[in-house]
Parts: sequence; C-alpha cells; structure tokens
Amino acid sequence: MTAPERVAIGEIVRPHGVRGEVRVRPLTAHPERFLHLEEVYVEGVPRRVRAARVAAGEVILALEGCHDRDAAALLRGRLLEVDAPRVHPLPEGEYYWFQLCGLRVFTTEGRRVGRVVDVEPNPAHDLLVVEEEGARPRRFLIPAVRALVTEVDLESGRLVVRDIPGLLE
Repeated sequence: MTAPERVAIGEIVRPHGVRGEVRVRPLTAHPERFLHLEEVYVEGVPRRVRAARVAAGEVILALEGCHDRDAAALLRGRLLEVDAPRVHPLPEGEYYWFQLCGLRVFTTEGRRVGRVVDVEPNPAHDLLVVEEEGARPRRFLIPAVRALVTEVDLESGRLVVRDIPGLLE
C-alpha cells in the first residue's frame, strides 16, 4: 500500500444560513486546524477557504464558488481533503490511520503476522485490522494500545506487537 495523495479531514453535513456557508463534521481530533486552512479539495477540485469558524463541535466554512444556500446544499455529504503532507502534525507516538495501513506486522519475537489493512474505531481504543498473507488469510483485531503495540517504524514500514494468549490465534 502507498500513502494516499490526499487525506479527508471533514465531511460537509448541510448548508448553514443563506450565504453559501456549509457545516462540516471534522474527521480530525483538531477541528481548530480548519481556522488556518487556505485551500481544501472537494471531490478532487481545489476550493479556496474564504472563512472558517468552529461552532458546537462542527466547523462552518465559506468556500470559494459557493455563494448561496442552493450551492451549499449540493455539497452535502462531500468529503473535504487536504494534501497528505499538510495534515496536522501529531505528538510523538501518535499516528494517523492512513500511516498505519500497509505496515508489516511482526511479534516481539520476530514472527511475521501480516499487514495492517484497516483501522476500526472503537469507543475504548482503535483496533488494527491485520491480515495474514497467503491463500486463506485470517484477520486479527489488535487493540491499538501501547501495552500491545511496542514499536511503530513508519520509515521501514514495520509495526511490532506483543503476542499475548488468544490475540493471534
């Protein structure tokens, strides 16, 4: 798997007001990042951000080319994306899902388990979906917690997990 060219940071949920603004559900833990955006992509088309503000857990955006409620309504359900290199930097030891997908997974003993093919959100903690390689691959759900994920090396494309009884069976 290769890193994506663009990353979704929000979804337009509905128009806001009559001047073409849209309400956005952030897909990021950092909704304040919208306040500094100059440009986003909507279905691959770049749009300049004219104004942004955060309100009640959502973001209200004014986008170039969207000047009335009807135009804003046509954008409902569309994802807002940014170029992958422009994602908000995370603290040391935290990763975006797209960074983890495709990593080869090994146990602390060096046994190859498979590859991360997805990350599933979970109220307690995210789950890494790891798929074995081979004719009849199995899938494992590995909690993305420091007690189990002992190493993430993005440069070498490697993730190391502590194998506890029942985890990889």
